[in-house]
Amino acid sequence: MISTVITQLEQLLKQIQASGPVAHEDARLDISTHSKSGYEYARLRNGSELSACGRVGSEKYLEALATLQRRDKILCLTQAISSLKQADALPVTVPAVGKTVAVAQPANESSSVAKSKSKPKSKRTPAPRQQKAKGRKQLYTHVRTRQGTVVHAVLGKDKNGPWHTAALCGATPPERDRRGWEFPTHDDGVTCPKCYRNLPANGTRYLPVF
Repeated sequence: MISTVITQLEQLLKQIQASGPVAHEDARLDISTHSKSGYEYARLRNGSELSACGRVGSEKYLEALATLQRRDKILCLTQAISSLKQADALPVTVPAVGKTVAVAQPANESSSVAKSKSKPKSKRTPAPRQQKAKGRKQLYTHVRTRQGTVVHAVLGKDKNGPWHTAALCGATPPERDRRGWEFPTHDDGVTCPKCYRNLPANGTRYLPVF
């Protein structure tokens, strides 16, 4: 069972590697705002090297962003494959049906157990409960402006109707537009750099079906 999953993940890894260029592990996008026009421009930083990517939302910017997304996906798949291979290599022992395994206890431990049985048990104050960590998958939705220039990410599963929930970068839809955000096509990805950096590690993309 595990070997089948490993094979499928390795095939997916090869497909992503063959789909296009992959960014360096230390590469990142630097976004700056033009002082006069107010537009945001991106540069791909690779160590001390900088290469211009044009305006945010342009074709050159989207190509650079795609290389970063491929790198992140390859890293996640590589870690998952390594963990599954380690789990598959662990030996599994199944005890015989109807037999119990006796566990030998040290002499000092057995004597302490006997003493504890003879002494009356004192009431102990219950230990405070530890708050459980949130491990459920978080849903995020791709939305874009009515002009269609930037694709943001909104955390949560919104209901059908107005789209006024703030994006992960803090951006909100224009107040003049009562309909709020507009859904992108299924092929569009997150192009807002701030939303992309704030995507949850356990996030799952959600697009409603109309």
